[in-house]
Amino acid sequence: MIFKTFKEQKNNIDFHLHTTYTDGQSTLRQMAQKCLELGYTTIAFTDHVREDSDYLCEYFKEIDKIKKELNIEIYKGIEARICDFTGNIAYPKDKKAEIIVASVHRISINDKLFKINDFKPEIAFEIEKLLAVKAIKRQQCNIIGHTGGMCIHSFNEFPVEYFEEIIKACTEYNIAFEINSRYHKKYIHRLEPILEKYNPYVTYGSDAHNTEEIRGIYE
Repeated sequence: MIFKTFKEQKNNIDFHLHTTYTDGQSTLRQMAQKCLELGYTTIAFTDHVREDSDYLCEYFKEIDKIKKELNIEIYKGIEARICDFTGNIAYPKDKKAEIIVASVHRISINDKLFKINDFKPEIAFEIEKLLAVKAIKRQQCNIIGHTGGMCIHSFNEFPVEYFEEIIKACTEYNIAFEINSRYHKKYIHRLEPILEKYNPYVTYGSDAHNTEEIRGIYE
């Protein structure tokens, strides 16, 4: 099993890394080498995808090469946007990733894209929660990424009770809840009792776009 529960998981993994294949500034090798130097045992590269992304064959091939050369476990992953209110995610379904992170980014309504701060905070909170829960129930992913992150970025807030609803859904549908060091640092001590209560599968992710951004939630 790739994932461990909150009570079992150690903070020596990073399952959310971006590289120069999309919007990152460091290469696959540079990111893997840095994680190895920091003492991580397992990582996943999760560059952004759309339905028409055409770089994945080369990307997966390079990851396989690095796996043979470095003493660190590496999974081939992608991060896909939750693209509608049924929980569907946008990714190339003919390319088989080992890790699929589904995340809220821009919001699609009637074929138009909106930023989360185009809405009032109380509406934005509901939208981000609903998208996450629907994606969990749709089960096209195995990790729900940076929950509440867009609202935290825009409004510096996301209701803890909404985190609980998402964590509960993760437990019910066996989807891993990502503890994201970019967005969840100020929430971690409020999230810990909820995670203890439901004990879902969890991953830790830095959402790093270069080697300097790789860090754990408690650092």
